[in-house]
Amino acid sequence: MKKTTTLLAVLLFAGTAAAQGPTTSLEADVLTTDPVPVQSGEDADISLRVRSTGSAEAEDVNVTILDTYPFEVKPDRDRSREIGDLSPGQRYFFSTELLVAEDAPDGNNSLRVRIETASRTFTRTVDVEVQSQDIELDIVNLGTEPTDLAPDTEDSSLVAEVTNNGDKEAENVVMTLSLPDGFEETSTFSTRQSLGNIDPGQVKEAEFVFDVTENASSGTRQMPAEITYSADDDTGQISLERDFELFLSGRPQYEVTEFNGSLRQGDDGTVSLRFKNVGSEESESTRVRILESGDQPFTYSSASDFVGTVEPGAEATATFDVSADSGAKPQEYLVDFEFRGVDSTEVFVEDTTQRLNVQSSTGGSGTGPLPVVIAGLLVAAAVVTYVFRDRLKSKVGDLR
Repeated sequence: MKKTTTLLAVLLFAGTAAAQGPTTSLEADVLTTDPVPVQSGEDADISLRVRSTGSAEAEDVNVTILDTYPFEVKPDRDRSREIGDLSPGQRYFFSTELLVAEDAPDGNNSLRVRIETASRTFTRTVDVEVQSQDIELDIVNLGTEPTDLAPDTEDSSLVAEVTNNGDKEAENVVMTLSLPDGFEETSTFSTRQSLGNIDPGQVKEAEFVFDVTENASSGTRQMPAEITYSADDDTGQISLERDFELFLSGRPQYEVTEFNGSLRQGDDGTVSLRFKNVGSEESESTRVRILESGDQPFTYSSASDFVGTVEPGAEATATFDVSADSGAKPQEYLVDFEFRGVDSTEVFVEDTTQRLNVQSSTGGSGTGPLPVVIAGLLVAAAVVTYVFRDRLKSKVGDLR
């Protein structure tokens, strides 16, 4: 009797399994969040994974994230996704953004996900780790040097004051800038500052150094910044975006469009330099001067020329009276010039280098004393020829 009962049970189980056949099964879990863990009162990115764990294909799969305290899908983000068919073992990934409630408790909190197929609808629950906002880092003050940032400025600095308005110490705080177009790092770590630990109510300064390029556009510029830190009970890094704006002032900028400079040994001459204001602001009280060098064979009756106001896009010419020493070597010399202009109360200075040619006083092209040597040889040859011819005539006369 006992054997008969066991046999009947086995046959019943096998018959039930055969009647059921292949089955569909779908699971959902959290792949990643940003930040890790998510912060109460903050937005959070979340990536979910849906897996087909059954033995049959799941047809017409739709997934919807349900608002579940302390989480709510942001109104402008997708909460549903039409996946279609999922074969056994197949996975599907999708991301969205959540709002985390201000009073969200620490630890794992449940988020419900509704899954619909062609044959049924069910709900899965996934865990999302939350950290309450006991740490609140903010930028409370900004300062730059120079005060008015402008294009073509080297070693500019920005000081940001970072404070902790929370109730817990922030550990391993690091602030990093992402420089926009027209800004360049001066070194590998010039845009990354480690601030160490910041206690509640404490303020620390982060200083960054960068160059503003010549072609940087003026106006309001967005400066992306990231602050990372860890809490005493969490080894993971938490990231905060704390972007801010900087204003880049316009400025006058100078570009040489024509240079005329050629002198002869021992002569006085005029050197002219024509330039254009390629900046976005006018240049007032503009002056151009030659930067004199004791290593060069020149003296200047006027080494500076005042040209006044030069509007953006306008051109002006500066002229200089220059004398080349009589012993100056015929060649090209590199001569430095300085532009100096004023915009409002700020003085702007730029340098340029031009080639000033010195020619030989004999009219050569300035390649050295070779023409003089050749001329001397020609004169000597003429004298020798004349003397030889005179002696030859005398001998012929004596023979007659």
